[in-house]
Amino acid sequence: MSKAYDRVEWDYLRAILLKLGFHERWVALVMMCVTSVTYSIMLNGEQKGFIRPGRGLCQGDLLSSYLFLICTEGTGANIRIWKDRWLQGAPSAAILSPPRVLDENAKVGALILHDSMCWNVELMDQIFLPWEAKIVKQIPLTMLVQCLHQLGQSKFSGMVWSSRVQLKVRNFIWRACRNILPTQTKLFEKKISSSFSCLWCEEEPETCDHVLWRCEFAQRVWGAFSISLPGGVDILLTFMEFMECCLKGMKFPEVEIIFNTAWMLWRPRNELMWEGSPNNFEDICCRATVVAMEYLEIGVGDGDTFDQSKPRDRQPIHWSPPNNGSYKVSIACHAQLGSLRVGVGILIRDHIGYVVVASGFVSHRFSEPLLFYSLAVFHALQLAYETGFRHTLVLKVPCRELVNLLQRKSLCLAQVGVLLDDIGACMPFF
Repeated sequence: MSKAYDRVEWDYLRAILLKLGFHERWVALVMMCVTSVTYSIMLNGEQKGFIRPGRGLCQGDLLSSYLFLICTEGTGANIRIWKDRWLQGAPSAAILSPPRVLDENAKVGALILHDSMCWNVELMDQIFLPWEAKIVKQIPLTMLVQCLHQLGQSKFSGMVWSSRVQLKVRNFIWRACRNILPTQTKLFEKKISSSFSCLWCEEEPETCDHVLWRCEFAQRVWGAFSISLPGGVDILLTFMEFMECCLKGMKFPEVEIIFNTAWMLWRPRNELMWEGSPNNFEDICCRATVVAMEYLEIGVGDGDTFDQSKPRDRQPIHWSPPNNGSYKVSIACHAQLGSLRVGVGILIRDHIGYVVVASGFVSHRFSEPLLFYSLAVFHALQLAYETGFRHTLVLKVPCRELVNLLQRKSLCLAQVGVLLDDIGACMPFF
């Protein structure tokens, strides 16, 4: 490891920092710290000259470990098996075996079993010559593991911070996944609390993993969830692993509802701790879904171009309950700036706000916003029909211009006319 630190070329470090998108001023400051080192030697008992190296990172410095990880970025993800000279110890430092099994542009990362973070020995024996496979198997994966872990953490954090939930919820999810919430075990370790037991079950130590996922009460909350959890979810997972499964297997607005549910689990826990007021697990699910969708309805168009030029076309954003015995359909739409896809969330709630149906889908982003809103309304009606809510249904249309077109009931020759006809054909069934 010491040799690896000593061999980091400064020019390479500067180039990769700029390539990764760091600001030039920041890179200059970092390189000022890195390149300020000088050496002198003792010759016959006398100190001679100042030697200015051109490579190397100072071990023990807090900044050096992060810079070293950046320099090793891509050792498995970006290095091509057959086209890069990465095999140290081979005559040409390159793989001589012809491409087989894998694509000729396959990366070194394809040779790694990422679950156990070890070489895929069986695969290497199939595609490499025996002496090549032997050399590869001797390459330690320690640095690669650290690099991939850091990259995975960065990607996960990016997905959390870009989610369409309140800032406090994003901050909460990030802190929970980093295990820095003030749980009972944390407070007990700091001698702030005299107990480390879970406030819900009073049996297990209260950790982030337990209170938000593994606790019996938390499992009842997730079990009453209106949206199916992704495959591979198990009670033995940590909370962060659970969140990773959700981010991989769920889409907008399901992820946003998941985040708010975790937040709503933490809030009643605090209310129980400080006010002694218990909460029903069904109420927690309902409140989480309502908060998520109301925030999405308020944020429609934030950072995109749906109706920003015509804010007067939007319907009021406050959710009002339907009459007793009726159900109300709410629709939320969102597209990130520069994205070619749009996410839609659909909720059906009763007169007390309880969510009876929740769904979502991703669609191509049309140049005309009215087309997309019409498609969203059509899908909402289709969902209501398929789930049996065909009577006493109130539909909250997210675009006033669309409402006006539907109320006219006249022939529309615009591109959206076909969708308006389909929506009109659905109306008699409700």
